[in-house]
Amino acid sequence: QSNETIDFTFGFNSDVHHALIGGSTGSGKSVLLHDLIINGALLYSPEQLQFILLDYKEGTEFKLYEDLPHIKVLSIASEAEFGISIFEFLVDEIALRGDLFKKYQVGNLHEYNQKSKEALPRYLIIIDEFQVLLNGKGSGPIKVASLMEDISRRGRSFGVNMILSTQSLGDV
Repeated sequence: QSNETIDFTFGFNSDVHHALIGGSTGSGKSVLLHDLIINGALLYSPEQLQFILLDYKEGTEFKLYEDLPHIKVLSIASEAEFGISIFEFLVDEIALRGDLFKKYQVGNLHEYNQKSKEALPRYLIIIDEFQVLLNGKGSGPIKVASLMEDISRRGRSFGVNMILSTQSLGDV
């Protein structure tokens, strides 16, 4: 138990690109996720920050945010196939933003938003019990791992950040 304040900053001038939150039941993972969502919504407008919230636990963790204007996607009964479609959307969004960045000759979201007339929001993807997407047989888990790797490598510059939460990595 610590009372230390920790700044959690994504984006311009930040060394933080993505986050993995782990811990046992009752360790405060959900509290942290809620703090990040609430503080993000308080500090940034929906035009600056949009959330993609996927819940693979019981489907109830993020329901209370359904009317939050910052929500791009809210899935409270997530299926693995839906998660794959979200990652595919994000990879496509990174490619689209890459074309826009080339047009404006910029290297990141901050520079693009300064130069262009249409600012793009940062996407913060929060997935509770993400390891469910990596479990199982067949091509699904392999595809998810590949898409997640791509987003983790290229997403930062394009304003796409992930926070993955889990109780255990043992099954991955």
